[in-house]
Amino acid sequence: MTPGALLGTALWIGTCLIFKVYVAVFADYEAAYGSLAGVAVLLLWFYLSGLGLLVGAELNSEIEHAAAYGQSPIVNERTGRRQIGARAARAFARRHRDAHETSAPTNTSSHPAVARPVPPRPSKWLGLSFAAAVLAVRAPRRLLRKALL
Repeated sequence: MTPGALLGTALWIGTCLIFKVYVAVFADYEAAYGSLAGVAVLLLWFYLSGLGLLVGAELNSEIEHAAAYGQSPIVNERTGRRQIGARAARAFARRHRDAHETSAPTNTSSHPAVARPVPPRPSKWLGLSFAAAVLAVRAPRRLLRKALL
């Protein structure tokens, strides 16, 4: 069970109960829609139910994307079920630690690895000069076109 599934289910049940009270007590769809009142009520119920389920799905999505281990699902080898929350965090840390311990590079050369320098970022003046050149070329054409019209 995920938090989004629990929230989505709670919102769906709450929406259904509140919608039932609203339709029974406050709304008079028969007077406004006649024989199509049932279809209007059904479509409104579909909309509200789907909205509650989407909120739960969005919660699951945000939790998964916020976690460092969310991009690669952690599956329990024994049960085959996906782990979430603190268990997934511990399993991710264990897997990450084991991967770094087994794949630690051994430097056999006498020279340590030299990091490549970061390339310099282009100057902001380059972009401004390009924009000025484009405007300098296009502005006279626009002025001439307006003068001829």
